[in-house]
Amino acid sequence: MFSDSLPMLRKGVVGTFQPVTDPPGEYFDGHLQLGPEGVVIAVVAGTERDRDATWVDDPANCRILYGITEAGTVLAPVGPGVPSTTRGDVSVRVARWHSSNLLIDPPFKEIDDDTVTQVTLSYLGLGSWSGRPAHVDEPFNEDGVRGWRIEVRAEPVRSVTISDEFDLTIQHSWARASTSDRLSLDRPLIVGFRSNTRQPLAEHIVRLDAVHALLSIAHWQPVSAASGKARLDPSSRKRAKLWDHTMINDLVEPDPNEFPIFTLADINDLDGLAAWVIICLTKPRAVTPIIKHRLFQNQTPESRMLSTAAALEYWKASNARNAAASWAKKVSEYEVPAAVGRSVSIAWNTWIGDADHWAQLFYGTYVQLKHRTDEPDVGVVEALEYSGRWLLTASILDQCADSSAPSDRIFSGHGLRYPVPDRIREVLDHAPIPPTAHR
Repeated sequence: MFSDSLPMLRKGVVGTFQPVTDPPGEYFDGHLQLGPEGVVIAVVAGTERDRDATWVDDPANCRILYGITEAGTVLAPVGPGVPSTTRGDVSVRVARWHSSNLLIDPPFKEIDDDTVTQVTLSYLGLGSWSGRPAHVDEPFNEDGVRGWRIEVRAEPVRSVTISDEFDLTIQHSWARASTSDRLSLDRPLIVGFRSNTRQPLAEHIVRLDAVHALLSIAHWQPVSAASGKARLDPSSRKRAKLWDHTMINDLVEPDPNEFPIFTLADINDLDGLAAWVIICLTKPRAVTPIIKHRLFQNQTPESRMLSTAAALEYWKASNARNAAASWAKKVSEYEVPAAVGRSVSIAWNTWIGDADHWAQLFYGTYVQLKHRTDEPDVGVVEALEYSGRWLLTASILDQCADSSAPSDRIFSGHGLRYPVPDRIREVLDHAPIPPTAHR
């Protein structure tokens, strides 16, 4: 699990903080705390020469903060500083910054802005998705001595190139924890990105975020990483601990996640995973509703429907010149749902029932939401958005895998299994097609 420093950082720690600039800035007394919205750092920003703390207004002084705290040293890429003034008899200028990420105990001599060469996240409970690593777990009886033998080996790191600069890495490792009378072994899945040269932390995080999102899409409940690490210098054996407010949660016991909707093998292993990351980086309009609606389920059904339908249109348009995507050629607006349906396995037709009825119902309801004041049935909207989102997901993953294996799995008894399709069809099979569906 994570370092003992995290509980202290959540409660809040005092320290001294310095903007990472060239030449180095001054140190300022302050406070750091991890919270639901990320990292908050506040410092007493006034100085003898600059009592109004005008230095905070300079963006060059507000990119990265280095701190020495009760919980260890920290490095945080930050947004613009927000100045304020204390109230009372004594007026003091205060500056506050927010950050989504934090490096804990980075090697001081290796710091060069917030650049790193490798970042990894460790996940527990994802063996069914990634393929369980081999191990020995069996009783033995040797010369009358009985016992239990456990053997776990770390597998070698596997990697695939996603660009001239970045490689995606994956490994099944192991970790041991023990007390005087208890021993436990974890077999985490470690996913990471390695760059050929030092790159800003954000460049690694945006790629990890794509993998993290796919892991949550693949399971019935969103997943969280148990911990993270970062290597700053490419030749160093030292690692800084990484905290990220959206991807890492060491407070929640990981779910066993025994029945993923699709697996790493279904999407063609590392090659498919790398293709997904590339699509997230190059075609974010196609994947944003898939990710957003999975991780943040506080939007109205109508807004989800509109963004999912727009993503389907964009996905079709982005493939119009793709020689391998014949389904996207010469497709009119009203034909988009049916065209995307043709891009996946025939299992989609079995799962949804009457695919033609669904396509007309989807398009008509989409147009009705955009252009009419009369509201469609909310239950129908929810069922259409859910099924349309998974159709889009399957189409994208089929392209990543260069096969129909993902959609075969998703729309089979092993993916979105009973009772999901029955509930969807119970709502949609008898829903009337709106007049807006007619061209």
